[in-house]
Amino acid sequence: EFTCAPNPAGGIVSLNAPTWANAECTLQAIGAAGQVCFEDRFPPSGMLDVSLWPPGMYALVLRSTIGRVAVARMVRE
Repeated sequence: EFTCAPNPAGGIVSLNAPTWANAECTLQAIGAAGQVCFEDRFPPSGMLDVSLWPPGMYALVLRSTIGRVAVARMVRE
């Protein structure tokens, strides 16, 4: 399970994939039009500042180095 709170978001969001405890991951944020707006190394649980992102729907894709993939949807107000 991969969660994003609060959702809808306006500032800092908490992302959590509790069963991925020690995994090395990459987080990608994909906008409604398919554009990648964010991509970086990211822990399975952490905080992300979305305050400068344009309003809209985003798919947050968490990928581990061992091939696991989880997706959470987020609305940026």
